[in-house]
Amino acid sequence: MIDKPTPLLEENYERFWPEERWDQRLRKLKGFCSDFILATRGIGTPTVFSLWTSLFCVSSVLKRHAWLQWHPGNLFGNLWVFLVAPPKICHKSTAAEMYGEEILRSYHKYIDDPREAFLKSVNVRVGSISPEGIAQAAKQRETDEQILAGGNLDISPTSVKTDSEIAFIISELKVMFSNQKYVEGLIPKLMNLYGCKRFDDHETISHGHQVIENVFVTLLGAVTPEVLSQNLPTEVYGDGFLSRINVIYQDQPTRRYAHPRAVIAETYPADCRILERRLAWIAHTCKGGYTLNKYANEAYELYYHTHMDKLEVDIADGKRKLDFRFDNHLLKIAFLLRCQRYQEGNEIDVEDMALAKLILDCTFAQTRQIFGNVGAGDFEKKYSAIARTLKNHKTLARNDLLRRVGYKAKASDTTQVLNLLSDEGHVRINLQDGSRQAHASSTGSETYTWLDGEDD
Repeated sequence: MIDKPTPLLEENYERFWPEERWDQRLRKLKGFCSDFILATRGIGTPTVFSLWTSLFCVSSVLKRHAWLQWHPGNLFGNLWVFLVAPPKICHKSTAAEMYGEEILRSYHKYIDDPREAFLKSVNVRVGSISPEGIAQAAKQRETDEQILAGGNLDISPTSVKTDSEIAFIISELKVMFSNQKYVEGLIPKLMNLYGCKRFDDHETISHGHQVIENVFVTLLGAVTPEVLSQNLPTEVYGDGFLSRINVIYQDQPTRRYAHPRAVIAETYPADCRILERRLAWIAHTCKGGYTLNKYANEAYELYYHTHMDKLEVDIADGKRKLDFRFDNHLLKIAFLLRCQRYQEGNEIDVEDMALAKLILDCTFAQTRQIFGNVGAGDFEKKYSAIARTLKNHKTLARNDLLRRVGYKAKASDTTQVLNLLSDEGHVRINLQDGSRQAHASSTGSETYTWLDGEDD
């Protein structure tokens, strides 16, 4: 029996890492995710990448064994994540491979019951895969009866099968999407698997007609901005596929070490073993249907209607590809945050919902600034250019801003983007007398200030 964990406390460890902005946002995060972040303080991976890697781990071990009760079908917590950063400086793959993959391959060994341990084992896949290979890779795994018995003659071994599941951990997404012939069929198949179907059919050349049952696929990939914007096939940028992905962008390193070091144990992978036991408790304990309590539901309804109001504003075609499924992502993240908390019970509370909203808002704000160059429409490109210009210069008068972005966006387009940035809380608009207003006008002396998270 795995003892119930309690969150690790940073004050119990020698502090040698600098604090970053995401650490301030996550003060209320307590559970496996905070433990994972603490364990990776001694490597160059930014907090935001460790956060999303830990959520991916929780998602991958919950499988279809836990869900959010919804209508008309249950909502599962399968998470798809792209970590985007320049090469080397942000160590985007280190936490994913050295901690995430290591933990997911081994954690189930801490579950006592051999049947449950097998059912909870994660089918980790790395590298490229063909559309035909997906069905074969997701094929239900079946135990060996003697392994289940474990040599105990008192046990009557009964074979058990896993669901049709895959956890993709791709250290370089360019590899997975490198073959144009494969990608043309791969993207539609991946999109089809995202919905966690009860049954799915695949026609393959090598294995004929295949049926996979109880689908559950998670995806964690890393990629550079250059590859994301220039080298991936156009199919990746389709609205349907992209809106299913949580794209996490970090343009600057937040810590660096000539000699990386372990934090919660003396050495690696001893720190992974600590995290594995904690993840095993979550996998063993968090099962069945979860619901939103009264206050979480009220918060969600407010967020949902605000989100839908924004989507219905006719700004431009393809203007908010990242946000199309914000409500779906919000529910999944709130569900995963509840499950990572080392607490029994199946009720999601308002704190989980509020933290999920904060995480998604801050994540999308960072990502949207650079996303205009990635398979985007005209509006997204103008949004990206104006946001970057203001972020770099902090404060600009309207005439100065128009001179700097005039070759990318005309005055009316700039006003439209400024209004959206103001609505989203990224920009403050002031008149010459210092008074603040909600929306931009044509006044040349009007100033725009990038808030840089001041109003978080």
